[in-house]
Amino acid sequence: MIEQLQKLRLTVALVLALMLAAVITAPAFTHPVWAAPLPQSDGGQDGAADEAGQPEATPTAESLGSLAGSTFRAALALYRAGNLDEALTKFEAAELLYERQSDMQGQSMTRLYIKRLQEELGVGANAAPAAQKPVDGDAASQMRLEITTLLDTADAYRKNGRDRLALDAYERALTVAQNMEDESRIADILDLIARFYRDTEQYEEAQATFQQALTLWNKLQDGGRAVRTLLAIGSTYAAQNDEDSAFASYTEALDLAESLNDQASVMRVHETMASLHRDLAEYDKAVESYGLAIETAMAADEQKFAADTLSSLGRMYRDNKEYEESQQIYQQAFDLWLAMDDTNQQMRTLSAIASNFVALEDPEQALAAYDQALLIAQKQGDDASAAGMLANTGDIYQAQGEFDQAQSAYKAAADAAQAAQDLALAADTLERLGGLYKDNEQYADSSSAYQQAAALWQEQERADKALRLLIAIGVNYEAQEDIPGALAAYEQARTAAEESGDQAQITKVLEAVARLYRNQGDNEKSIAV
Repeated sequence: MIEQLQKLRLTVALVLALMLAAVITAPAFTHPVWAAPLPQSDGGQDGAADEAGQPEATPTAESLGSLAGSTFRAALALYRAGNLDEALTKFEAAELLYERQSDMQGQSMTRLYIKRLQEELGVGANAAPAAQKPVDGDAASQMRLEITTLLDTADAYRKNGRDRLALDAYERALTVAQNMEDESRIADILDLIARFYRDTEQYEEAQATFQQALTLWNKLQDGGRAVRTLLAIGSTYAAQNDEDSAFASYTEALDLAESLNDQASVMRVHETMASLHRDLAEYDKAVESYGLAIETAMAADEQKFAADTLSSLGRMYRDNKEYEESQQIYQQAFDLWLAMDDTNQQMRTLSAIASNFVALEDPEQALAAYDQALLIAQKQGDDASAAGMLANTGDIYQAQGEFDQAQSAYKAAADAAQAAQDLALAADTLERLGGLYKDNEQYADSSSAYQQAAALWQEQERADKALRLLIAIGVNYEAQEDIPGALAAYEQARTAAEESGDQAQITKVLEAVARLYRNQGDNEKSIAV
């Protein structure tokens, strides 16, 4: 059975390769003959003629190379998405195309993926002939290629949550590096494995593996990478709530970076220490470390790092409700983003500044900052960011009692959110719009907005949010003294609650109906409900 599947797979791969080659070589506005054979040599003739008597076009090396590359990339995308069967077929097609253009590196890379997929799919014992060919070229080059492929494989597995297979790929890469006796590569892979252990909360294994990497970096006198590993060791201690050991590792990293006059590492260590101080609510120490990181970054002309760190400091001040200090820091960050012409970060910083102005009860300044940010978002075609800023603008206008401006902002926000396919933001904004209408006793418009929002929440399987709005629609009908309309809305809400099977939500609807009857003076029906 396995052998039959392999033959079928190889046949599919061959046909796919021929189809792809035919697409490149087919004349415009003609239908390619998908099953046409490859050009054959016949007694010195240039090529066989097709049924119409015309010689077949021969793919150029350039066209085949481009096609092989695009086929390989498509296979890799399928592989990373977890579509292993389709990926294997695509890789086999790519391998045949690489073979036709005598691209040994392309063949080697593709065969490594084929071999790995065959093992994963349980067809490795009888590998397809194309994958069994000996790999030519320099052995060390092939081993480096294998390491790259295995690390790429590990990354793909991690992204798909397949940790055991990811670790297996890392360990295979480590074995190849050890066979090469390449200590730098060994240390790099050990560092990756240790980070894997740390991220999967296997802290003892992480620390032991980091120490192996650190020993090699020290042996190789690679101080820069040793600093990086020391920072990772510190983060592992921090994840275990061992802050003293974390700071000890960070201090060791800082001392090493300073001894090397490695300013890039120095600023990163200071920033890392600042983050831990912030998490521990040691704000004075955090400010000091952030300041040292920013000072070092500016001296080293690392403007992006300085601006990012200023933003982190501004956020810390804002979280602690120190809005004036936050504004000063954000302004410095904005000036740097402006100098770097980074409009996306300018937009984000302006939005943060606007948020601070809201907290400082300065609506005019807040609106001005949001307007600046909104212009950037619209210029960039960033509908999601524009929607968020428009919704916040609507909140400011509503708080000031400016109905028309609030209504306009909310409607524009909902449209932008739907254009960005951000259904949650669209639903939230429509709910805000419904609240605006309700506050102004425009109950029909309020119910319409609530109904649209409820439909969007239901589309996202958020029955709890949809149900709340359906009940709010019933309340709107009650406010209009439309009791039949209210009962119909509550019935719709009860149906939705029963479909969700959420007893707590069903109870909420029944309580709303009982309240309605009670308000109407019909205690008998209220009790019956």
